[in-house]
Amino acid sequence: MLLGRATEALTHLDKARAIFVSLKDSRMVAQVNDTRARVFLAEKRFAEAERAIFAAVTVLEQGDDSSLLAEALTTGGSIFARSGKHDSARAAFNRASDVAVAAGDSHLAAVAQLRMIEEIGAVLSRAELLTSYHRADQYLGDRACLSDHESLRLCRRIVMDKLEKSESVEDELIGGTLEEEKNHFEARLIARALELHKGSVTGAARELGLTHQGLLKILDGRQSSLAGVRRPKRKRRKSIMRRTL
Repeated sequence: MLLGRATEALTHLDKARAIFVSLKDSRMVAQVNDTRARVFLAEKRFAEAERAIFAAVTVLEQGDDSSLLAEALTTGGSIFARSGKHDSARAAFNRASDVAVAAGDSHLAAVAQLRMIEEIGAVLSRAELLTSYHRADQYLGDRACLSDHESLRLCRRIVMDKLEKSESVEDELIGGTLEEEKNHFEARLIARALELHKGSVTGAARELGLTHQGLLKILDGRQSSLAGVRRPKRKRRKSIMRRTL
């Protein structure tokens, strides 16, 4: 989207924000902050993205443009989702839909639900997935464009995959004790997260809603059999100071 020109984009956005601040145009300042948040998100600068979107939402909550607020909340949902804050993401997406519906903007309401499925579908329950999908479908109605239909198709696949996996859980039981079954499914979830993030413990921990140290403790303990899936630790270079001793 930014073709590697995030720094240049942010420089222009900061200049624009300064101009609108001098003009005391808080609405435009909020829109610029929303755009800045999206740039930070694309660069995976999550802390800065959160600060920017918080500033945008705070201002828009005091105004009367509910559509802009819904858009900012949807951006916030994506930021929370990609930084592993799934509960906050869920709350932001659902609030975005509610705000959009109240403003009579059914398209934005649908976009928020579709984005939620795309971003955190893996951690939503079956009931939440179905509710979110049906809400999006209802909001779009007969006025859906080609891109909307494509988004619905993608989200339908996500929902169906989750339902099919849920239905096959019974076949995946190993016939052990409750503790053995728990360890079995924990190992499957951790292995999947590690494979998804190419062996990165940090990425897998974020995916699973754990801290880095928390997941390391599990991997070094009851799930030590997953050692082969982990990315090897990098050897630290000896410092120049130490080499001279």
